[in-house]
Amino acid sequence: MKVLNLIRFIALNVLLISVFSCSNDDLDDTPSTLPVQVNTFATYSVDEFATSGTVSIELDENDKILVRVELSQPVTEEQTVKIYNGLFDGVNHEVYLTLNPIASGETTSITEVVQSDNGNNIIFEQLVSEDRNLRVLKESEDPLSINVFTDLGENAFVQSGEKKYAIIDADSATVAEAVMLPRENEDTPMLVAVRMIDRDDSKDYYPVIRTGTAATGASTNDIIVSLPTILKFTNDNSAAVSFMNLTDYTTPLSIVDGFLIITEETSSGTEVGRGDVGGNELTGNYNDYVFDNEKNKTYDGTVRLQERYNGNVLVAYQMHSGDQNPDDTSLVGMYVSNHIQYNEGMVEMLTDYQAGSGSVFYSDVRAIKYDALLASDNHIRMFQGTEKDGDYYVVSNLGTAAYTGINIETSITYFDGVIAEPLKINLKQRVNEKTEGVIEFDSFIASNETYEIKIYKGTDYNAEHPIELVDFSAYDNMSGPVFYRDVHSDANSNPIKYIDMVGGQNHYRVYRKLGEGDLEYIGYGIIE
Repeated sequence: MKVLNLIRFIALNVLLISVFSCSNDDLDDTPSTLPVQVNTFATYSVDEFATSGTVSIELDENDKILVRVELSQPVTEEQTVKIYNGLFDGVNHEVYLTLNPIASGETTSITEVVQSDNGNNIIFEQLVSEDRNLRVLKESEDPLSINVFTDLGENAFVQSGEKKYAIIDADSATVAEAVMLPRENEDTPMLVAVRMIDRDDSKDYYPVIRTGTAATGASTNDIIVSLPTILKFTNDNSAAVSFMNLTDYTTPLSIVDGFLIITEETSSGTEVGRGDVGGNELTGNYNDYVFDNEKNKTYDGTVRLQERYNGNVLVAYQMHSGDQNPDDTSLVGMYVSNHIQYNEGMVEMLTDYQAGSGSVFYSDVRAIKYDALLASDNHIRMFQGTEKDGDYYVVSNLGTAAYTGINIETSITYFDGVIAEPLKINLKQRVNEKTEGVIEFDSFIASNETYEIKIYKGTDYNAEHPIELVDFSAYDNMSGPVFYRDVHSDANSNPIKYIDMVGGQNHYRVYRKLGEGDLEYIGYGIIE
């Protein structure tokens, strides 16, 4: 009988414990049964705009629901964990469910959930599908004192889909950071957040996304979206962050042509920093080219073409000649074809060069895409001054018109008794396998002299009837002493490649006419 009474007493206490236990219970790290379904969501740190842990919603075989929050780093003080109704946007929402806190020095909160804070039963399918957001709070009663956050449900953030952008000031220092978090449902607004890194607590900051690029865009460009102001009165536990869901933009690349600019005090106030976002972000792909002039080797510069995600091109050019930099403010343009075939059409005018400057000048090119630019013949030309007519300071051949770095320079040997201007000819291979010829005399040709240069097959420069391969045309004192020749066809107007002329299989012959006299064969050179 005593044994029977003992059994009844134990059973009664077990029943009472099950009746009066709370709905959302503290649990250890070991589930009583293995989960049969788990939905996991990444959490994001406000301080770093980076993933900082996970939230797992688990359903076991007994239909018990666990919410497990795991942070990447332990907290220094106990922090509150709550689930709010609606998509996260950085403002206050109705609390849906309060979870167990994360204790100081710990990383984990585990809660068995049965009822919401307003007493409604929690259903697993609804918990993992409906729009709600989870926040780990530094202060339990302040919904804006956010340590980490995430969205739950079908419209949760795309896992590893975040895109970060640096906001740079005039000294190239990063003053703020923006992040774009697209959601799983493509029709759901994308979250944009902007965080000041080093702010003046006495000033408000106004982040705005405008049309154009950070390199060339003006602070008066059309507004795409004005983000919430970062207020100066933000307390120590509420991060200096602007959050906003963009209803018209669901992915970073849906902002095709925009840059983010931050001003202080007003939306038209002093600029703090700017940075490209969305389609204007640089992919990291670039090509560098020389910006020079064979006729005047004093000038030395570079051109860089950089690809944007929207396919457009950021052009940057810079002169490196120091005190010898061009001393005129000059027009700069991108043109179709290589620089020798100028006048075949303009692609786009670029930012003007400023007299004597060694600064980097940026231009946005939208008339041709990056891939198309690399796959075609184009060049950049800096004119001498503000007129498009006349000579140029420097040129840069781009894309397939650019040089491969392979060239053969040949010095001409004159026959005994011939007195003539020393001459060398340089054949430079282009990416398209065609050739630029640079004919360089030591000094200007005399007024009564005319030179003609031809390439013949073979290496026998004494052969009486050689086969002509390329006519390099005639040269006199009207220009020079450096001349360009675009070699793309042979003497019979058939296409010819660089490889067809070099390699020790052909030779130059140089002819000269004095006054009204006849052409005289005066020199030769083997093309190695």
